[in-house]
Amino acid sequence: MFRKIVWATDGSELAEQALPVAKSLAWRDGAELVVLHVDQMLVGRAAGYALLADEVDIGEKLKGEVAQLRADGIDASLEITGSTTTAVADEIAQVARDVHADLIVISTHARGAVGTLVHGSVAKKLLHHAPCAVLVVPVVHLATEPKDARSELPVRVPS
Repeated sequence: MFRKIVWATDGSELAEQALPVAKSLAWRDGAELVVLHVDQMLVGRAAGYALLADEVDIGEKLKGEVAQLRADGIDASLEITGSTTTAVADEIAQVARDVHADLIVISTHARGAVGTLVHGSVAKKLLHHAPCAVLVVPVVHLATEPKDARSELPVRVPS
């Protein structure tokens, strides 16, 4: 069904939760997987500097992930592009256009209404600007702990 999938990541653990989904879809369809990282650049007096101090580490980590994807038999490539901190979704959409992607896979940061108001939502904006389908993978909270269905609170399981 898909020929080219873009997995957009900021290098965070939350973004990593979307990789198994993107990998599974690429494997299933024999699709190319483009690993995309937008290096967010500051504007104003600090223009030209990366927003995140660990951009070099993120790039190296992603190179390793692409190498592992290739070792697993997936046609994968890495795309690192720069953008201002306010135009990340637009940059993801543009790269998807440029590579003729069928699907963009992205994770949420689950900030809630106030956090989204303050920080914005790349996933939400991408839904309005993407040239193709967007699969938003929700963050799994307390994934290692079973929940009580009645209360939705974590249940401690005795060892």
